[in-house]
Amino acid sequence: MAAAIGVASCILLMFLTRSMHPPACATTMMPIIVGADTVNGFYFVYFPVLSNMLLLVLVAFLFHRFLLKKEYPTQPTPTSDPIHKHKDASPLVRLGLQPADLKGALEEMNSYLDISEKDLTRVYSLAQQRAYTRKFGEVRCKHIMSRDVITVAPSTPLEEAWSLLRAHKIKVLPVLDDDRQVVGIVSLVDFVKRAHLKGFDDMYEQLEGFVKGQEGKPPPHVSEIMVSPVFSVNERDFIAQIVPLLSDQGMHHVPVLDADQQLAGIITQSDLIAALYSSSANQNLG
Repeated sequence: MAAAIGVASCILLMFLTRSMHPPACATTMMPIIVGADTVNGFYFVYFPVLSNMLLLVLVAFLFHRFLLKKEYPTQPTPTSDPIHKHKDASPLVRLGLQPADLKGALEEMNSYLDISEKDLTRVYSLAQQRAYTRKFGEVRCKHIMSRDVITVAPSTPLEEAWSLLRAHKIKVLPVLDDDRQVVGIVSLVDFVKRAHLKGFDDMYEQLEGFVKGQEGKPPPHVSEIMVSPVFSVNERDFIAQIVPLLSDQGMHHVPVLDADQQLAGIITQSDLIAALYSSSANQNLG
């Protein structure tokens, strides 16, 4: 009777805590079968059970964080937009499958699945990308990117970079080294953030003073305010792969690299919208 009650209680607790571990039932039965005195009485709970459990959790933490480079323990899927810090869900979530849908589906199955809500969301996202790729055909990043990209070097004076942004009416400048490899990116936001503006009445004068630098000192350079490292894509990547980047992850521009890891172009949200609209229109006409 004691064995039956112990195993049943163990299964119930594992089910309620979503932590299925079959060997736990065997551990529950051991003191009952061999006798409490054989396993050192109540201290059996502390050693080896608790000590081994803590060791396993530590190994799992190190394995996920440093080898797999994954979050552990997993956190619940955010219901709001963590990038722009507002209560609306991200665009792809608003238009597609939502975390509440996944949670509801798992609850309706009335059985245990050894997968977290976050991992299930990831599976759905990857499946959605494959569906996009099938729908939009062989459209790759090289087909929609802008090729005539205005760039700067790390040693470019801030005043020159600021003038380029204004003259070309663009918002970002990729920063390239002598081998045309992307070492950073500088945007209008970087200028505003690093200028430490004090009020908005004389904002233009403050920005002008920042980009020119202090009198008597060397002018500031792009390397002082650029963001590095930079997330980029390959020119042969399908455009479906950049949809989450430009819709949910707060990116507005993504540098595109060629086979030699040199800058080949840049894709903006406008480029992506135009590509998706063109593909959809062509399908409707077909």
